[in-house]
Amino acid sequence: MSTAFPILKLTEIVQICRELEIPLTTQELKEPSESIVTPVYDKFLACMVGVERKELGQFSYDEVGLPADISEPALSQARFLREVIKMMQAVGMEDFGLADILCPTGERFRRALSAIINFIKYREDYLEHHNALTQESEQLATRIATLTRNRDAAAADLEALRAAKQKEADTLQNLQTEVANLETRLRELKHQHTVHKDRINELRIESNDLATFVNESKARVRQLEEEIAAAKDRIVPSPDRMQAEMHELTRHVENAKLAVAELTRRQRALQTKEQLVADKEHQLEQRVESIRDCIASLDRVMALENENATSVKRNREALAEITDLKAQESQTQAELDAVDSRMFKIQSDFEKKRLAAEEALKSVQQQREQLKEDRKKAKSRGEANEVTYRLRQQELAAMQTEHEEQMAKVRRKFAALEQCLAQYHSQLLNAMRAHDTNGIRGALNLGASALAAMSDELGTSSLTSSLTSTIPKQANRLSSMPR
Repeated sequence: MSTAFPILKLTEIVQICRELEIPLTTQELKEPSESIVTPVYDKFLACMVGVERKELGQFSYDEVGLPADISEPALSQARFLREVIKMMQAVGMEDFGLADILCPTGERFRRALSAIINFIKYREDYLEHHNALTQESEQLATRIATLTRNRDAAAADLEALRAAKQKEADTLQNLQTEVANLETRLRELKHQHTVHKDRINELRIESNDLATFVNESKARVRQLEEEIAAAKDRIVPSPDRMQAEMHELTRHVENAKLAVAELTRRQRALQTKEQLVADKEHQLEQRVESIRDCIASLDRVMALENENATSVKRNREALAEITDLKAQESQTQAELDAVDSRMFKIQSDFEKKRLAAEEALKSVQQQREQLKEDRKKAKSRGEANEVTYRLRQQELAAMQTEHEEQMAKVRRKFAALEQCLAQYHSQLLNAMRAHDTNGIRGALNLGASALAAMSDELGTSSLTSSLTSTIPKQANRLSSMPR
């Protein structure tokens, strides 16, 4: 009969039992008896389940309704047998029964110990894998919390940047308005400056003309004075004529002086205007310099705004990436939850069948106990009833054999299903860690084929058909996801 675990050598079994402080020899393995296997199973039961033999005998005699000297050993033995059978079924030996304890054989005892030892080793290996998966899950939860905190911080920074950007936009609008006003004022000042320059040029031409006229008048006055002096030397002065000429010359001199004074006044007024124009030019240069400073400040504000826009863009990209990661994680988790829920339903159905089988086995055991009691009564009544007892014993053995075969068939099917599911989970986890979409699709197809193969035998054809129709869709959606 093929098994899901390797059959160990006798020396290996003896060595491992010695390590577990279970006294056992090779000869006892080859030729076991009830007195040999009972302490061994008792030790393994205490090691694996944590239930000792003395705890199995703790019950209320009032609930049993029998005297203590009768009920205590019988019920303790029944509970021990039930716990041992449950333990052996859990380690993978589905066909383990009462005969393996009451009438053990060397081959069956060796197979049972191999199943227990392999299960202990498998549990230790799987515990490390479970701890690794738990640690990885905690790391993923920590990473999600960190990404969530970063997302909240980025959102807060984004809101602050938006408020700062709005404030800077208002400041920029005010600065643009002020710059527009300054540019208008600058154009007006430039126009006034041009007008003043034209007026200054006109005044300078007029001043040059006046200076030329004054020089000419001074030259004419000197010339007249020289002519007067020459005339005085040549002509005998006539008092009336001389007086008239003196009056005329005096009048001309006074007119010339007045003209010179007027020219001097106009020149001073022109210098004053030139000074005012120079002051206004200086003020205009100062205003132009202040306008240049405002324009430089505006350029700096624009550069800062561009930097803020770049930072906001980076934050938005990071937020979008976090959102995509959470969406992918939620979708994957939902799909895994759906698969787990369907698997849980399948396991629940199998558990119900297993419980029903256990109830049937319990009924068979009760019938066996009843047969034992009938056997005791039959011995007291004589050999006449022995034929009837043997017939009932054979019927009970046939029923138990048939039931054990059915249970073995169901357990083998469940073990095959568990193996396929373990392989499916392993391939799916490895493919998801490696971001291998083909591997994910292959793992999902493997799970679908395994469930389809077991659906008819486990009685879950409708559930499996819905699951097998959903798995290819999940595989196609996972294959279209970004790496």
